[in-house]
Amino acid sequence: PTAPRRTSSAAKGTEVPVPSGSGWDSTVADVADTAVETMLMNEIAALGIAQVEHMHLRGFGATELTVDGKRHSYSTPATPAQTLQLPDDELLLWLDAMRRELDELIDLKCWDVVDVPKGHGHTVGCKWVFKIKELADGTVERFKGRLTAKGFTQTKHLNYDLIFSPVVRFATVRFLIALAAKYDLELDQMDVGNAFVTSDLDTDDLYMEIPPWFEYLTSSPPPVSQDPRPGIGEPASASMHELRRKLKLATTKAQIREGRFKGKALRLKKALYGLKQSSRCFNDKLSAYLQQQTVPELNFSRSGTDYGLFFKRVPRTA
Repeated sequence: PTAPRRTSSAAKGTEVPVPSGSGWDSTVADVADTAVETMLMNEIAALGIAQVEHMHLRGFGATELTVDGKRHSYSTPATPAQTLQLPDDELLLWLDAMRRELDELIDLKCWDVVDVPKGHGHTVGCKWVFKIKELADGTVERFKGRLTAKGFTQTKHLNYDLIFSPVVRFATVRFLIALAAKYDLELDQMDVGNAFVTSDLDTDDLYMEIPPWFEYLTSSPPPVSQDPRPGIGEPASASMHELRRKLKLATTKAQIREGRFKGKALRLKKALYGLKQSSRCFNDKLSAYLQQQTVPELNFSRSGTDYGLFFKRVPRTA
């Protein structure tokens, strides 16, 4: 039977018609998200902050911004190989982002480079995820590269078991904000960089394949100093030609296996993003840390209503 015609409120006072048909329930969110995005773009443009347009260039997404009357276009590649299609200055920015990510993971002792054990026969894949971080006014803050594991290649009972992790309810967040507003309380917010990777993995038998360009990014110094502003720090064309040639050769898995890391893999020690159990490992570590009874500054109690909420009674001061 044909589903009834329904509407979805994309914003207060705005109704978005949803086409009738058997797929109406999956279409509601898509139509609403598109409408909200369009209204936000118009609102930003009306305020004179920036004009944002979403495009697709050379097979991957790009965002073009107009800030202070100047137009800049930055592309977000989907794979390391796609960075080779970008201009020299953008390629170096993404290489620098990948290098900084690997340096941080190495400092956190996220893995050991080892020989793949005989008879193991299973290594988890990996993937680079790229994103351009922007400030509120639309200017580029930094280019971010994150190395993630392909959790869908894991095998249950071989390299993971329990994966459930509690997530705070939105009703709890709204309640705390309302409480702070009613009693004029202060709210603080913090962010933990590479949060999952600060927690130990619950298994010592998880191996990940060597990421693309791993040898180059962990051994070679940057060819030039990078700067996110257009036209700054551009390298000589000859050196960039040689760099692109080396990276193109090192893109395929066959080349990776023939390099210095032939027969090697990364034995993971930390809960890398993308692993099925990473969220649970981080939650276990955070919960144990907050509930330490031997540390007076901590000693939080976990809520019995929402396991994502911790509270502590502090004596009132005069």
